[in-house]
Amino acid sequence: MKTIFLCLFAISLNSLFAQTYDSNPFSKNGMNSQELLDQGYARYQVASGYLRMDITNKKGKKKGEQIHYWDRWGLREARIEKDKKGEITSITYLDGEMQHMYTPETNSYMTIKNTFIKPVAKEMGEKDLTEGGKKLLQRMGGEKIREEAFLGKSCEVWKTQLLGSQLNWIWKGLSLKMEVVALGMTSYYLGQELKVGIEIPEEKVCLPKDAKSAFAGLK
Repeated sequence: MKTIFLCLFAISLNSLFAQTYDSNPFSKNGMNSQELLDQGYARYQVASGYLRMDITNKKGKKKGEQIHYWDRWGLREARIEKDKKGEITSITYLDGEMQHMYTPETNSYMTIKNTFIKPVAKEMGEKDLTEGGKKLLQRMGGEKIREEAFLGKSCEVWKTQLLGSQLNWIWKGLSLKMEVVALGMTSYYLGQELKVGIEIPEEKVCLPKDAKSAFAGLK
């Protein structure tokens, strides 16, 4: 459900900023993570790390797991989705403005451009996208409702009503806990293990070199 919600949220952001930047999601002109880093951009206020989250339903039954690796202040990352049996169902790699949705079963991927990093930064006046993101949430009707400790970190709890109801426990730009109500279902993303400031091996955050485009051979 989180994947569906984030996709819809991304569509909304793309629509909001479509006139300020190249909004074609299939554009090949995206900057990579190092290029954005050199220009002063950052997605998180933590340089690198690892986060493991359980995905549960309203009754607390585990539905799956998400593992998150990142470096370059979140400009390069991988999110691994596992089902309740622990099998990997998908991996999403982000490298700057380019996002790769990878399917391990077929060793194939599809690439789209993250078209709102620069527009959000420009509109909010912040290359620190953690701060810019807060301003954007407020503009879209979100509100910070309290502060609360989770995983030993002091989190800001934000409430939004975009495309459903969402509570998000945010620490330095990272979502450590989420409650998502959408499409008549409730899901929880609960952080179980967090390590920050650690060295992340390249293979954890980069698309496999032998992966094939899902559109290879198509004309």
